[in-house]
Amino acid sequence: MAKDKRSKGCPNAECVRNQKKYHYKVTDQFCTMCGSELVLVCQDCFQKLADLGPKHVRCNSCAAEREDRKHRPEKRIKHIAGEATDFAKDAAKQAKDLGAGLLDGVKDFAQQAREKAEMPRKKQQISDSIEQEDSGEQDEANSLPD
Repeated sequence: MAKDKRSKGCPNAECVRNQKKYHYKVTDQFCTMCGSELVLVCQDCFQKLADLGPKHVRCNSCAAEREDRKHRPEKRIKHIAGEATDFAKDAAKQAKDLGAGLLDGVKDFAQQAREKAEMPRKKQQISDSIEQEDSGEQDEANSLPD
């Protein structure tokens, strides 16, 4: 047999136990301060309850509020997850935009590096061609009769 968890309270508005919302056991019959007969009360708000069984310990409004509190973390998690998803989408978009800019920057850098790498070759080719011309002139000077 399940333990009866209901509580009783003093219905007398002038009683100190009523004003302090003192909860008596369900087995108690009378208030210890004023002697009034005790009634079943809600464990949260001290409102009078009808005798609906040993599991009926809260009024309908307190029970509904309690259920809402149970589901509140789920709502918070869904809200936070939605914000995180939006943040991730924005971050991905910014990364894509930034990545495109970076890619262009890398391409420009690579092109500049190629040009710099080719410059010494061009200089070498120019100096080789000058040397060839100089050596060709010397060969012609050597081969010409005096």
